[in-house]
Amino acid sequence: KFRVQEYFLFLGFVSRDEVFNLYENCFGVITSTTYEAFSGAVLEAFRFKKPVLASNIKPISSFLKSYSLKVTLFDPSNPNDIANSIQSFSTNYSDNLLNSLIANEKLKFITPTYTVTSIKNICKNLNNS
Repeated sequence: KFRVQEYFLFLGFVSRDEVFNLYENCFGVITSTTYEAFSGAVLEAFRFKKPVLASNIKPISSFLKSYSLKVTLFDPSNPNDIANSIQSFSTNYSDNLLNSLIANEKLKFITPTYTVTSIKNICKNLNNS
């Protein structure tokens, strides 16, 4: 209906190695969701120093605000807002790229070890309450 396949490549399932290869070689990352606890794609994009366009939903916007990170946010239920955000993202690519480099530096502490330790502490606190 909208012929977006002319502009986007829909891959379906890809292996984890291929996901990392795609991040490495992409222009930016779009994560469009109406509900999610948090989008791992945001952190992965920052890990690969890629600019992000993301749904303006509470879990994502709260995380970004807590670390003073800047990304292009859009209303995932508004096609015009998504289109305008993509256009703005492209026009201001240098700024978006700089923001992703800043985010990469600020979030270097989020490692697999940090994540596992955090989850263990949460579980320990739950068991003790």
